[in-house]
Amino acid sequence: GILPAVHMGDIIASKVRKGKLPLEVLTQIDHFGRYREPCVSKRYPMTRDSSHVYSGPTPAGTTFYDLVKTPDNRILAATSDGLKLTLTDDGSRWETVLTTALPCTHVLKSETHSGWYFAVAGNKVYYTTDLELWTEILGTGGVSVIRDIVENDAGLIFISTDSGVYRLDPSEFTKLYWDQVGSLENLDPNAYGMYYDSTLSTLIVSGTEGIYESSDDGDVWTKVSGIQVASPVFSIIRVGSYHFLSSENKVFRRSAVSSVFTVIATITQACRKLAFFEDDLYLTSDSGLLRSDSEVSIFSDTNIDFVTAFKH
Repeated sequence: GILPAVHMGDIIASKVRKGKLPLEVLTQIDHFGRYREPCVSKRYPMTRDSSHVYSGPTPAGTTFYDLVKTPDNRILAATSDGLKLTLTDDGSRWETVLTTALPCTHVLKSETHSGWYFAVAGNKVYYTTDLELWTEILGTGGVSVIRDIVENDAGLIFISTDSGVYRLDPSEFTKLYWDQVGSLENLDPNAYGMYYDSTLSTLIVSGTEGIYESSDDGDVWTKVSGIQVASPVFSIIRVGSYHFLSSENKVFRRSAVSSVFTVIATITQACRKLAFFEDDLYLTSDSGLLRSDSEVSIFSDTNIDFVTAFKH
């Protein structure tokens, strides 16, 4: 079969084992950290193992999706080649501490459980307490893709998936297992970007058609957005007393204690990750890193332009 270009943006595209990729989709790969980044097409000789299975060399190059810093100032990075840890202060040498079948897209350092780290790869989550032995946490058998991972103040870990939100209590050391919590929407279980607001003790998650909140660790969800947010949100952050959210092509703002979401920017490029740094919002897009216009206020203006963050 043919994998349509529209499906290249999901990590489940990594599960393709056979079929045909049209040449026109190879110039742009929608894949989170390198979302629609132009790629140079290369051809490699393949060996036919059976009637429909081919094998061959993997092109050199590693995509970095996420990273955290360890107490000894090393960098633990989630990459397309698994989980890697720096061996030198300048990052010139790395070692692979976890090899995964699918790209490792998230890494979380626990703020509650000292020495604990979690890594997400496809539909699996691994944990370690020593950065050496990594163990898969069971309970995601019905999941195809894990999209986000967060921790709350009590040390509970949450993941958003195509099958809803799952919760883990690491204090249950002898039986680590993911538990599925209450559903967001009856007809569509998909969950996307998540954020835990420690000030409000509230877990916030995006569904397919809105934003939901829970103050009881995911047992009960309340939809807090109206028609303003009717598409998946991939990134949620808090700056001061405001929440900022990014969808495919919009940036939203709301007061943390309000249910009114305001569109403050419409982006012509497809977007994913949102961050705040030195008074500006930064947004990853298929045309590179974007920055909010410094001449306007992200807290009060409603028509904010995003410009290229780096000058070429």
